Amino acid sequence: MASDSIYWIIAGVFGVAVAIGVIVLIVMVLKYLVKKTKEDEASAKAELQQIVGALPGDKQAAFFLQYNSKRKNPTTAVVLALLLGGAGIHKFYLGQIGWGIVYLAFCWTYIPGIIAFIEAFTISRTVIQKNREIARESAAILGGNVSTLFQ
Repeated sequence: MASDSIYWIIAGVFGVAVAIGVIVLIVMVLKYLVKKTKEDEASAKAELQQIVGALPGDKQAAFFLQYNSKRKNPTTAVVLALLLGGAGIHKFYLGQIGWGIVYLAFCWTYIPGIIAFIEAFTISRTVIQKNREIARESAAILGGNVSTLFQ
């Protein structure tokens, strides 16, 4: 009987240690990804400044209103992919409703969670690229000549 108690104590301690290790790993990966995302965003800001500079002065405020209403935050996308990606929440955030439903439908298999973990490493670049497209479209709608900036 005493050996059974020791077994359960050891198993409990091991389980707690594994859980703490997983949490620490997730926090470290999250910290790395957020840092990398911030660096990627800094390079995208230079392009955004070029686009704004190509617009007439009276159209710049309208550009920011339109751009900010459509853009997505890459850091938010990374955090959602890493923490809630198994349920497809990051897909819903990015407006990919169909994929979000697929992830949600198969979340019980853990496959979407594995895919979302991998996506967490690439999603910031995808979001930044999408934001660049939104900025270019917004500038083009407002009459900016952005086609000459990026040839």
